[in-house]
Amino acid sequence: MLSLALAPGALAADEVGDAGDLRVSANDMGDSAVTRIDGSFSDASDSDLYKICLSTGASFSASTVGGTLPASLDTQLFLFDEQGYGVYANDDWPFSSHGSMLPANHRFSPSTGGVYYLAVSQFNRDPQSSLGEIFPDTYSVFTYPDDVVDASGFGAAETLSSWDGRAPGSFGTYRVTLTGTAVCAPPDTTKPTVTITSPVDGTHVAQGADVTASFSCADEGGSGLASCVGSTPNGGKLDTSKLGEVTLTVTARDKAGNETVAQSTITVEDRTEPTVTLTTPAEGDVYERGEQVAADYSCADEANGSGLDTCVGDVADGANVDTSTLGEHSFTVTATDKAGNHASAVVHYTVVDVTPPEIAVASPSQGAEYDLGQQVAASYSCADEDGGSGLASCTGTVADGAAVDTSSVGEKSFTVNAADNAGNPASKTVTYTVVDRAAPEITISSPAEGAVYGFGDHVLADYSCADQPGGSGVATCTGTVANGDPIDTWSFGTHTFEVHATDGAGNPATKTVTYSVAYDFDGFFWPVKNPPDVTKWKAGVPVPIRFSLNGFQGARPEADGYPRSMSCGGGDVQLVARAAQGKKKSVFVYHKHSDQYVMLWKTARKWAGTCRDFVLKLDDGSVHTARFEFTKKRPRDR
Repeated sequence: MLSLALAPGALAADEVGDAGDLRVSANDMGDSAVTRIDGSFSDASDSDLYKICLSTGASFSASTVGGTLPASLDTQLFLFDEQGYGVYANDDWPFSSHGSMLPANHRFSPSTGGVYYLAVSQFNRDPQSSLGEIFPDTYSVFTYPDDVVDASGFGAAETLSSWDGRAPGSFGTYRVTLTGTAVCAPPDTTKPTVTITSPVDGTHVAQGADVTASFSCADEGGSGLASCVGSTPNGGKLDTSKLGEVTLTVTARDKAGNETVAQSTITVEDRTEPTVTLTTPAEGDVYERGEQVAADYSCADEANGSGLDTCVGDVADGANVDTSTLGEHSFTVTATDKAGNHASAVVHYTVVDVTPPEIAVASPSQGAEYDLGQQVAASYSCADEDGGSGLASCTGTVADGAAVDTSSVGEKSFTVNAADNAGNPASKTVTYTVVDRAAPEITISSPAEGAVYGFGDHVLADYSCADQPGGSGVATCTGTVANGDPIDTWSFGTHTFEVHATDGAGNPATKTVTYSVAYDFDGFFWPVKNPPDVTKWKAGVPVPIRFSLNGFQGARPEADGYPRSMSCGGGDVQLVARAAQGKKKSVFVYHKHSDQYVMLWKTARKWAGTCRDFVLKLDDGSVHTARFEFTKKRPRDR
């Protein structure tokens, strides 16, 4: 086990015994984010190998400059990846006598974080593979001006297997100072979880039912969720058009390759009644006594249904209905499907004599004009002639007092049929016109009301216009840009999007939504915590402030006068000071490889025991804060 030089949570460590020179015998430093290693050489041929983990790769550095005893001890530094392949190395860092340096953000820096091996040896004690020397012993200063070399020796294509060469030095101690290390994480072997909330397994639904897939996946092992895919997309509709079982299958995978498959099965049943079409006799028909009237009817089950079982009328289809007696008669047809659903249709007809009654229609009146959807009650009456057999029936397109049809525009007709007790029929028809005076409706799906988009985001306009059912129809539907064209995301701030519509009757409508354009800011990165969490930090220690705007947004995305800090609750406002890192004009430095803006915030020791807010205002007008509680000692939860 690693022997830490400080208390638990410390970042400095000592060599344990004599660290081996191959990966199998290396000192394991992966339990901590190590910032310093103190070790020693027993003699000139002693080489020490340490297993470490890097947070990002580019942020890693290692140095023995000024850290050797005696000062004449001539060190070399080598970095290998997890398999033992060489990454980069240095013998003498320029202007540092015999000290060595593997710099951060170097052209040979590792491209990713993870497990690596750091080797320390004396001059001329070099790593070998089965093919020979891994790093070049001689090279051109024009190719390697800072003496930092990559793995380009004859043995670079294979992994570390031995060391060769005896250095001219002897016993000595060294101190390696490191940056960019991290705690090694254990492998993720835990399967992700799948939760299906809809449909509920084992339920039964009607054919054609609206069933929406609703599910979610979560990773429990730490590697992160890679995919969560359903046989029907989340939010999509299951196919319930056919009878039988329908199964939703959801497969979740995490980034470690663990997989979970979950299913929910429902049964689609036929709950729809069959339909009965009864053509003859028709409701209200009038026949003379003894007239030959053939029954005409049919039954049908819905498409993909269980199928028609029976279709039975008062007489067989094609046989004559009863016209042997005067008065009102009924005719019934009953249908049943194979799922047991049944339906009936009943019509009434009358057998009468020949003198028709008289009909008066007060509403709708001949030539009248009504609004679309207007409530107009039918008003009509029938009367048999004096001395007649008396009125037997008086039936309109709708019942007297019921609403007439104003559900669509255009010319309509309204008919009233009557019959007396002798069976004489009469009919009267009036025409009226339904007009469209209502404006069409506008739906804007994109841009959404109140939506926030990134600068330059490719967002397409998505809108539609519709007239009310039965209306005159949409004539025009025009937006700020054409439907399907990109909206304006090339200027920060609030924007409006308008759609204008007219229908065929000339009724106008307008709808407006607002959206805004801002940077794609997802919060500060570790170690800074985002609200409502609070970052605990040792006063006087610089804080690495890092964030991403989803690509390079200029050297100074921050607004003038920012970033700044202030006491929690207000007051004591100060411009944020950058910790010494060379002369740079911008407060933040953009790192292309990680797509991050980075700075070190210089904190003051006197802030110990206080609370301060770090405030960053971007030039898109957005403001982002992080709260810090400063302590005298380094908090354990960092």
